[in-house]
Amino acid sequence: MTGKTKIQLRPLTPTASKTARIVDQLLELARLGALEVGSKLPSERELAEQLGVSRTVVREALSALQLAGVLDRRVGEGTYVRSGQFSLSRAIPPTDDIEAGTSLIQVLEAREALDISVAKLAIENADEAAIAGLDEILNRMRLAIEKLDFRQYINLTLDFHIVVAAAAGNPYLEQTVSTLVETTRRFVWLLERNYDRKVAEKSLVIHRDIVEAIRTRNLDAAIATVKRHYTDYPTLEFTKIHSRDPGSLDRDQ
Repeated sequence: MTGKTKIQLRPLTPTASKTARIVDQLLELARLGALEVGSKLPSERELAEQLGVSRTVVREALSALQLAGVLDRRVGEGTYVRSGQFSLSRAIPPTDDIEAGTSLIQVLEAREALDISVAKLAIENADEAAIAGLDEILNRMRLAIEKLDFRQYINLTLDFHIVVAAAAGNPYLEQTVSTLVETTRRFVWLLERNYDRKVAEKSLVIHRDIVEAIRTRNLDAAIATVKRHYTDYPTLEFTKIHSRDPGSLDRDQ
């Protein structure tokens, strides 16, 4: 197993977003040849200490780079520079991929915060017609998986969250959720290439659990499921880290 790569990072200064600045620093190290294909990054804890930020911010930056195809995060092992089509020291992935990954992680962070409030109001206000509408979308999501049409599946998951927001009965909250969902929709091309049937099926289970929590008026279950959704969502590692806590990727590595 390749040992950790020793890298020197600068503490962040208050200019751009913290996530974007971490991404920029890691890419600069790649350009300088300090990160080679197959090398292992320091743990989230070590990176957070060097950068003077929380592990959550580090995790967001690593997730953005994983979405862009730069890093490979392995449960119980840590984070590695991905081998394959390119060497980071010679060919950086397209800027669009990096910017999209960073933006997507930030949008998902905002959506998680809103979706917890949406779930609470949906439990209080959703009527039978609203729940039937959610059941219908779940069925369409299932059919998209059967057709292996993952682009359609992802778009249906986004429609799902708009319908949940409508069921909450607050037009201002619905409008805000819709804006964030449509921003997410701009990055479907990035999400799609990380999907396969297993990923989609795990996703479907989570969305079914959200509907069941609303149907049974179970707030604790709804909040737990929303958090599970966004713990898994950024890295799309449903088949690996489902039910694990977010810090388990590189604990003690």
